[in-house]
Amino acid sequence: MIVIYGGGAMGESLLAGLVRGGRDADRLAVCDRSAERARTLAARYGARQVEAEEGAADAEAVLLVVPPVAVPGLLAGIAPVLRPDCLVLSLAAGLPTGEVERALRPGTPVVRVMPNTAVEVGQGMCVLSGGRHAGQDQIAEACRLLGPLGDMVEVPEEQQDAATALAGSGPAYFYYVIEHLAAAGTALGLDPDAARRMSVAAASGAGAMLRATGADPAELRDRVTTPGGTTDAAMAVLARDGAGDALEAAVRAAAARSASGG
Repeated sequence: MIVIYGGGAMGESLLAGLVRGGRDADRLAVCDRSAERARTLAARYGARQVEAEEGAADAEAVLLVVPPVAVPGLLAGIAPVLRPDCLVLSLAAGLPTGEVERALRPGTPVVRVMPNTAVEVGQGMCVLSGGRHAGQDQIAEACRLLGPLGDMVEVPEEQQDAATALAGSGPAYFYYVIEHLAAAGTALGLDPDAARRMSVAAASGAGAMLRATGADPAELRDRVTTPGGTTDAAMAVLARDGAGDALEAAVRAAAARSASGG
């Protein structure tokens, strides 16, 4: 059984993604400090509602989807009943694996996971870092368990702040771009819904092209950009106004905030 501790927005996204990805709902459980919230999620997705210790005793993996300050108290209750082979996946933002390990029995494998919200629809990104007792077998098991949620990338733990800035916050950057593309289309006279659909299709199509071809983004951009054409005019404005520099500065700011515990 996979037990999700924490029924907030990310906890629900994970539960929804696992169910929609084909995981047996009977082998998924949710636990939240609000029993009412846990009941709601369990009913919504066909999962089980469990108390903390009850769920831990039967878990092959536990997902800690709670604020970092809540982790010590949670682990104090469940650590004594966790199976020796239970995989602990920590999604507590910014919390090093070492701090989780100290609250568990010696040798318990811990994998730090940073997902983004697109896991809800199976198109997310999970960035994984193994703790001291998590080798490649445990990383592979984490990828197997989380596979329905989207793509997986392993990085050294010291790179988690950069990964948070890029992958964790990444969807928001694209929502921002789509928002402004659609606004520009509407200002040019397009129906707002049509402008939105065109903008969403442009973003999803670009991503699909990158996945399918494996090409460099600059190469694909050059294919669309005929010298003196419409895309060339648009690219000139983006370069003139420093759009690329602004994006890179935004990612650096997010990484700095992550490193400071924000």
